[in-house]
Amino acid sequence: MDGHRMMACTACLFRSASWVSICPRCGAGVERRRLPCTGTVWSHTRVHLPFGEHSNGYRLSYVDLDDGPRVLCRTEAEYPEIIIGDRVRVLPLTPSDNLVDAAPEPAAEALTLEVIA
Repeated sequence: MDGHRMMACTACLFRSASWVSICPRCGAGVERRRLPCTGTVWSHTRVHLPFGEHSNGYRLSYVDLDDGPRVLCRTEAEYPEIIIGDRVRVLPLTPSDNLVDAAPEPAAEALTLEVIA
């Protein structure tokens, strides 16, 4: 996989992981771009409440993508401890892994991550 679909401003280069029709920063036009799928963990937490098939809870991590926006990723609660500053690869979740079954179109991809050695 060579990256994720993101929106980028054609004027100020602001990047958004969510679909936008105009730049929220300067109001200029935007275009879809492929961005690198690697980044650095900015913050993370573990959600202890069970949800659906996730009886042991799950982890949420904010990742600053290289040359891109900050995105929210989910991993299983049993995933090894994630540390702020870890280098990670961001991957799309399969539809069956999503916490939400349906989202309005167009929607941002649901993301997970793996720590890069």
